[in-house]
Amino acid sequence: MTRCQGYRKLLKGREFMTGKTKTKMTELIFGNFKYDDIMPFCGTNYTVAILNGKAGLIDLNGTSLTEFIYDDLREYCDDEDECNIWLIMGKYCTMRLNDKWGVLDDKGNVVYDFIYDNEIEMLDHEEYIYVYANGKTRVMDKDLKPILKNDYDLIDKACDDLFSVKINNKYGYVDKDDKIIIDFIYDEASPFNEYDLANVKVNDKWGIINKAGAFVQECIYDDINDWDEDEKIIHACKDKQIFHIDKTNGEIKYVGNFDKFDSFHHALWNHSVPFVIIEKQGKYGVADGLGNVVVKTFYDCMEINANRFIYGLDDKYGLIDFNGRLVTLAEYDWIKSSSQDGYFIANKGDKWGVIDIDGEKIIDFIYKNMDIFSIPGKYFFIAEKFGKKYGVISMEQEVVLDFIYDEVYEACSQDLKSLFFIAELDGKQALFNEDGVRIA
Repeated sequence: MTRCQGYRKLLKGREFMTGKTKTKMTELIFGNFKYDDIMPFCGTNYTVAILNGKAGLIDLNGTSLTEFIYDDLREYCDDEDECNIWLIMGKYCTMRLNDKWGVLDDKGNVVYDFIYDNEIEMLDHEEYIYVYANGKTRVMDKDLKPILKNDYDLIDKACDDLFSVKINNKYGYVDKDDKIIIDFIYDEASPFNEYDLANVKVNDKWGIINKAGAFVQECIYDDINDWDEDEKIIHACKDKQIFHIDKTNGEIKYVGNFDKFDSFHHALWNHSVPFVIIEKQGKYGVADGLGNVVVKTFYDCMEINANRFIYGLDDKYGLIDFNGRLVTLAEYDWIKSSSQDGYFIANKGDKWGVIDIDGEKIIDFIYKNMDIFSIPGKYFFIAEKFGKKYGVISMEQEVVLDFIYDEVYEACSQDLKSLFFIAELDGKQALFNEDGVRIA
């Protein structure tokens, strides 16, 4: 266990990160909300809306890009949130028409005709476009011309035109001519990094190979990752040890030993020496990647956030900084993980508010429910007032959307600089911009 039990999901929707705003008092445009549903979105210039039981595309000015003739996929999905994830895939959008699947682009044009019995997905990723259809994957250029002649069970993104591909549950590597460069012998295989190393898995253990297929680290590790791009470190775990491996050549730099603890959980890697949660006799603390204790195993539970450690003690919660210094006493009934810039939503009793990384109150504890929607330099809070419904406030506590809505969801534009809100009222939805102006 890395965090005390009892988390309560406050709001539907997801947190997305974006940037810069002016805040302004609410400018509401009332009228009948016409859409049955508007799909949450981020990183696109359009979304899917449902009108009278049929789906279509609208842009972020509220203009219809297609007729509303497509099937309502909410009926198809067991989990509506899953529909919200895969329905819109950047520039391309999977839709269904008369029980057949196809793909539209962000202008509403048909890219793949509606002839498929199963869903077809397109992912626009950097240099290539990946198409998933009928259990196979193909790679295409931006003009939708095939790069590889063969379709594979799975194709991962390329590095120097070398693709990690899967056939018959085994991974190997092929070039743009479909020539096998490294044979299909791995259970999993990552793309090669910028230093021509890749992580591979054999018999449930991880190792590292070079582009010649030779091991620079044998498959002996329980887990491995190279998320830490700045420090050029690959972190690997084996038994009760953490290995710090040089990403440029695969050599071990140093090892952290955790034998003195009952268990440990690698949790935050984006430091030159990562933090891990440690446990001894049912109590939790934090150590660095070398095994040095940062926070003693004294607490009932522990979570490592991008800015602080969140600890639990006697069913209360507080903050500790990365040097092990107590920031707040255990005075809160819950603390939600923060945005990257260091704000935490916390509650006392039945009231929610906001504190910063130093424990200072930023927004008063007066709300029944609260969630943060942020990008660097831009913060909004979706909140529910006692005796009222949901609305949106700025960091300065100015009302952006009045507290009259049954639900409010967050969204953001393709350039990740503009924020939007999807508000629901009496079973219908509308789209608002970050100034509180209704646009659809």
